[in-house]
Amino acid sequence: MSRELIQDHPDRGEPKEFTRGVGRALTIEEYRKNINKRMISDVMADRFRWECLQQPNWRRDMQLDEDYYDGHQLNTDVLEELDERGIPPIVTNLVGPTVDVILGMEAQSRRDFIVRPEEDPQWDDVAMALGQKLKEAERLSCADHACSEAYDRQVKGGLGWVAVTRETDPHRYRYKAEYVDWREIDYDPMGRRMDTRDWRFLRRMKFFDRDHLEAIFPRHAKVIHELGSGAYHGGSVYADSRQILEAELLRGGSHGPWRDYTLTDMDYIDWDRDRLQLEEIWYRVWVQGQVLDLPDLTSVVYDNKNPAHNYMAETGRAKMRVASWPEMRMAYWIGPLCVGDVPSPLPHRDFPYVPFFGMREGRTGVPYGVIRRMRPMQDEVNARTSKMLWALSARRVIADPNAVMDHDAARHEVSRPDAYIMLNPKRKPSDRFEVEDNIDISSQQFQVLQDRIQRLQDVAGVYNAMLGKKDSGAESGVAINSLIDQGTTTLAPLNDNYMLGRAEVGDRLLAHIIADMGGMRNVPVQVDSARGKRTIVLNQPTVHEQTKLEVVQNNVQKARIKVALDDIPATSTFRQQQFNRIADLLGKMATFAPETAVKMLDMLVEVADVPNRQEYVDRIREISGIPKDPASMSPEERQAFMAQQQQQQREKALMERAALAEIGVDEGKAAESMAKAQKTAADTEQTLVQIQQIMETMRLTSAKAEETQAKTASILQDIQAQQAALAATGGVPDKQEAVYRW
Repeated sequence: MSRELIQDHPDRGEPKEFTRGVGRALTIEEYRKNINKRMISDVMADRFRWECLQQPNWRRDMQLDEDYYDGHQLNTDVLEELDERGIPPIVTNLVGPTVDVILGMEAQSRRDFIVRPEEDPQWDDVAMALGQKLKEAERLSCADHACSEAYDRQVKGGLGWVAVTRETDPHRYRYKAEYVDWREIDYDPMGRRMDTRDWRFLRRMKFFDRDHLEAIFPRHAKVIHELGSGAYHGGSVYADSRQILEAELLRGGSHGPWRDYTLTDMDYIDWDRDRLQLEEIWYRVWVQGQVLDLPDLTSVVYDNKNPAHNYMAETGRAKMRVASWPEMRMAYWIGPLCVGDVPSPLPHRDFPYVPFFGMREGRTGVPYGVIRRMRPMQDEVNARTSKMLWALSARRVIADPNAVMDHDAARHEVSRPDAYIMLNPKRKPSDRFEVEDNIDISSQQFQVLQDRIQRLQDVAGVYNAMLGKKDSGAESGVAINSLIDQGTTTLAPLNDNYMLGRAEVGDRLLAHIIADMGGMRNVPVQVDSARGKRTIVLNQPTVHEQTKLEVVQNNVQKARIKVALDDIPATSTFRQQQFNRIADLLGKMATFAPETAVKMLDMLVEVADVPNRQEYVDRIREISGIPKDPASMSPEERQAFMAQQQQQQREKALMERAALAEIGVDEGKAAESMAKAQKTAADTEQTLVQIQQIMETMRLTSAKAEETQAKTASILQDIQAQQAALAATGGVPDKQEAVYRW
């Protein structure tokens, strides 16, 4: 029971009931004004109890499923019938090992909590730091063990519970997560969501010693002492609680479904030990009011006395609207007596109890586990095993009345391997006495038995390969892995519901952590990063440059984060597999890239399960030249590291200056070479111009020579023409004349 919640809210005496008008919604102002008054009436509490009683009898089936797992598979009627027929009661418990395989899968594939920002990446550091805190809470609050217990009941019967509360013992860790028996909790049968968001109520009932309750509720000590005793106190009758409750029910009207429901003393009093049943009821009260929708997609209840709210509403930076939402409350009852009704002391708006549902019926929504599907086959296996063994020793006898001397003696002797039967000497030759065995029937029973054993595993989604048996029908490793994956896929709906419940447990743990860190400032958290450990400071107050107002960086209460489950299992088996894979990869890499393999050696050691692992990692990173995070160093190491960093910076500066000087010399030489090259290019260009001029002159001279040659050829043609004309006329000039003419 949540005794720590009772201690957080001490006994305030008889709670005054708050009543509101019919047909009018409860506003947020009215709720805040009457927050410490009793808001659950006797009629409302009885309505919740009545709805729980009207559910199908799924608790009987859950108890029967657990009995089958424990080996209690034969009831009294079956045992009497087997004894009457002479069949030995044999139980071959195949349900237990099959369910153990499923439970072992959870232990081998357990995943850690991980905190992730919802949308804005500015909360990455906050999510990383809170994730480190959540891992610590997960380990110290025994959350893994509680979730495993809930998964055990989820697989067997279909429902398990985990309570996440504060620890009141100052010598223990401040948070605790513990498994709660499903027999103690009733929930709203009208709620369909597995995260309890649409549930109206939830109640838990547990017996406490009377003096223990008197110490918890000292103001009601006398009334608690007199419950069920018939005594008078202060003029009020606390005699038969049946009278008190029936009077309250009659005031509620005679036409309600709870009219005939009564709570007797036997329902909440344990007369053998003098114990009383404390009933813890968590319920939601719906209120209505104005809310502000902020730019970061969050909403807050509007407060007209808050200047920040008025500024956001007047400037239009936040949108105001009317909304309805539930407020969580908690009430305690001892029989007909309400001893407390207070608002929820939890830092979140949900129930402290997280359900782990298996499968749920579509018509009624009641939970059930994998054993429910296995029970018919298990009954048939037990029946056929008993009948087969009985048939091996039983004999069928066909005898006439005068065949033997004593038929009763013959009936008992015939099944013995050393039977001695005396025949009747006065029998007739026609009298028969025949004994037949049932070997053929036994072989048929054995074949059917083997088929039913296989079917029992099939209906549970577990195959022989998952059980480690060789007769799975698969020979290769790929085929065996396919069968294991198929079984894992068959159990996927069950495991998906488990991961939902486990994430809800992480959410409730994280809510307690954030609530405790809300008033702290400058909270350092050391986290592991890709380059070692570093420190993140949460709730760090700083001064805004423009407004000069104090703002809080890495504010955990404003961070929009969500708890999820890590994609990588955190079990030792998985870490060993991961270590083997990385070692194989580095071994192959060392053949062609040994330097790269050495730089990745620290990652291999980080996943190894060896003592002093961090020392190995630091030594390897030091040898490989990977810098260490200063936050994880001692003062001497940090001082030496800073001196080394300064020396490296000075050496780097000198190297940069030397490099710049060398670059200047090279640039001067390059400029001189460039000038010479430019002069050579100019001379070459001038020479080319002169060559072009000479070629132009030669071209002109050639043109004149061609012209002279053409004229000479023309003159020769004229002479030849004249000579031809003279020859034709027969007159040939003498040499002197010819020369003269020329």
